[in-house]
Amino acid sequence: MPIQLIWGEEEYNIDKRLKEIKKAILKDNITPLNYRKTDNPAPEKFDEILRTQGMMFGDILFVVNADRYFMNVKKAYTLSEKEGDELVKSIENLSPSIHVVLVCKLEQNSGKKPDSRKKLYKAVSKYGKIEEYPIFKYYETGKAVLWVKARAQELGLKITHSQAEQLVNGTGTYLRDLDSNLEKLVLEAYPEKTVTNKMLEALTNDNSDIHDILDYFISGKKDEALHRISLFLEKQNVLTLLSFLQAAITRLLQTKIYTEKFPIAEVTGKLGLPEFVVKQNASKVENMKTKDIVSLKQNLTDIEYKIKTGEISDPLLAFGLVLNGGAQ
Repeated sequence: MPIQLIWGEEEYNIDKRLKEIKKAILKDNITPLNYRKTDNPAPEKFDEILRTQGMMFGDILFVVNADRYFMNVKKAYTLSEKEGDELVKSIENLSPSIHVVLVCKLEQNSGKKPDSRKKLYKAVSKYGKIEEYPIFKYYETGKAVLWVKARAQELGLKITHSQAEQLVNGTGTYLRDLDSNLEKLVLEAYPEKTVTNKMLEALTNDNSDIHDILDYFISGKKDEALHRISLFLEKQNVLTLLSFLQAAITRLLQTKIYTEKFPIAEVTGKLGLPEFVVKQNASKVENMKTKDIVSLKQNLTDIEYKIKTGEISDPLLAFGLVLNGGAQ
């Protein structure tokens, strides 16, 4: 496929797909001449890439980060009519030995997608291929469990279905995190390569801090929450914590709404979660009002934006604002 657009929120799968493409096109003969990466090249440079002629010794693969062309992002390129037409013409006449992979990695849970109205998107769709790599939603634990079992098999690791469920419940559904924990289990289980419950308990305990933060967060224990957050930030990035809290609080909000209308057995089907998880989450928000959970989620979104834009540089200050009822 001479040109394709790969996009989505699951960075792990995007990187895996890029490796597959690289292997399929270039085999093991990878050099600076036949493999080139670039980040949002200017329109004239992009057109130059598309017009590249093949070399006598083989194919050339270009991997182009292209969010400024396909996404409505800050500093997105606004192409003139002529520039757009020239790029479309170059895509149409792309040399068979030139392979261009356009990549748009999106922030998890952003809900964004490439603008299908753009000329470039339509041209890639017509003359090439478009592939989406979404993340598992927080309620798609069943799919995540199946992924864990398949990935464990690739690693030569023996893990039962119930153990895979325990790993997902303790880690979440982001593949990068799950893969990291599976690799830890490979080392821990060597040379037998069989996961034991003791290994899983130890791994889950490593992740217990972040779950404690959530519990203190929603119970309003501000001082303890900030203390645990400060300890967590000594070891991990603030965005990791924000991502977890956003997903977890969204799950709690869903649980609150559904359990007020439906019996637990029906809620488990709607959310795709085990019954004990639904009951556990329901008990956590039993004394909270729905509007307060919504407000908490919105405040987290606000501070995440302000941290990313540099408006707030101190993460503890940001979380303090949230715990005190607002991020303004």
